[in-house]
Amino acid sequence: MYLYNIHRNPIELDRSSKKFICPSCGKRRFVRYFNSETNDYLPDYLGRCDRDEGCGYFEKPVYESTKNKRYPSLKKNTKPTTSHATKPTKPIDKAKFIQSVQAYQQNSFYRFLKDQFGEATAVKLVERYFIGSGRKGSTVFWYLDKGKQIRTGKIMHYLPDGHRNKAINQNWVHKKLTGQSQPITTLFGEHLLHEAKDSTVAIVESEKTAIVCSIFFPEYIWLASGGLTFLNASKCLRLKDYKLVLFPDHSEQARSKWRQVARELRKAGVQARMSDYLSELNDGSDLADVLLKQPINKTEFFTAPFTGETYELEINQHGYPAMWDN
Repeated sequence: MYLYNIHRNPIELDRSSKKFICPSCGKRRFVRYFNSETNDYLPDYLGRCDRDEGCGYFEKPVYESTKNKRYPSLKKNTKPTTSHATKPTKPIDKAKFIQSVQAYQQNSFYRFLKDQFGEATAVKLVERYFIGSGRKGSTVFWYLDKGKQIRTGKIMHYLPDGHRNKAINQNWVHKKLTGQSQPITTLFGEHLLHEAKDSTVAIVESEKTAIVCSIFFPEYIWLASGGLTFLNASKCLRLKDYKLVLFPDHSEQARSKWRQVARELRKAGVQARMSDYLSELNDGSDLADVLLKQPINKTEFFTAPFTGETYELEINQHGYPAMWDN
């Protein structure tokens, strides 16, 4: 954390057209704070993402009021801190979760599941994935870590056909409670990893896709990143004990981004690969869209080609890649 004198404040959001990578959503839409006296940028986690609908990250600097100094001085706080971009979200009070597990007849996504798969399956999915209800028929996808600590929840609005209502912005529970955006460090469905054992863990983009796929392919444990740019190698290193298969939405941008993630994971010794199933599609559709439109040949699905290089890793005496010792 950095502290500043506020007697005269030359520190403001950069007024130039330059944009940086957002520490939350990963897109180059981040405007950093700039010190006009020193011509330097402030630390890279301080600034605002201008993707108000898709991200909304905004982290302001902390100032120190000092009467004895005419000009602002920059100094580091002596208390050691970690980078904001790597801090996990604090656990959310379970009372907020308990308040949401009701009013399912008004929950548009639950009604969609019930219409598609029947009430018994819909109830099972709600319980397994911890799906809650919000205001005005919205759905809350709760994000729990492996220890079942509630890290956050994504608030979404759906149309009767199961597609997201893009006229209403999505939001995050931790942002509504604190007013601040934080990096999403947990995968949706991560609390199910204890079921994996020898199973393969599949990762998709949207929570809806993970839930739908879990019906058609119970052989996998289905997790979701919450969005294209929310998946990164550091978030997946906790899954090094599992075999990972990545299923990005079917666009070239998505395949390119997640192929790089799979490559970084393999270099770190994680068994990760990206499926090229239905890769001929380039319309942005995801696996759930395809599953709900037409039957899928399971034999073809599980034998679909996988992309990426392989790596010969030197294993140390403890049974993990020697490169980790560095």
